[in-house]
Amino acid sequence: MAGMYAVYHDQKGLREIAERTHKLTKLIGLSIKDFGFEQTNKNYFDTLYIPVKDKSLLNKIRETALKNEINFRYWEDAVGIAVSEVTDFNDAVEIIGIFAEVSGRNNDINKIESTAANLTIDFPESLNRKSTYLQHKVFN
Repeated sequence: MAGMYAVYHDQKGLREIAERTHKLTKLIGLSIKDFGFEQTNKNYFDTLYIPVKDKSLLNKIRETALKNEINFRYWEDAVGIAVSEVTDFNDAVEIIGIFAEVSGRNNDINKIESTAANLTIDFPESLNRKSTYLQHKVFN
């Protein structure tokens, strides 16, 4: 299945999917800071880890997410959010909206759009791929 996915999307398509996925993840991570939350992964691609020490707040996040039919990963004192290639901008806005709602604040779509427009990919050099990939003609 993974091989056919690579054949279908090709090298350029896979890179575009990966960059879009990471940018949406980064958008969520940056935007929830406005509501007093912070993801704590030093480096991440598509998954955020957000500590929530207050159990009642954690339960409120869970209830609000479920009410909106959004699944997160829950630990005893944290929330995990995974973004994938099927996640789109509107999904990210909805996720950010959950954190806005539980903090009693409004979701500012203009600020989210502005943040999204200025996102960059900035992995540490040690994590940047240096080798070629999908060079066979079937992938191109």
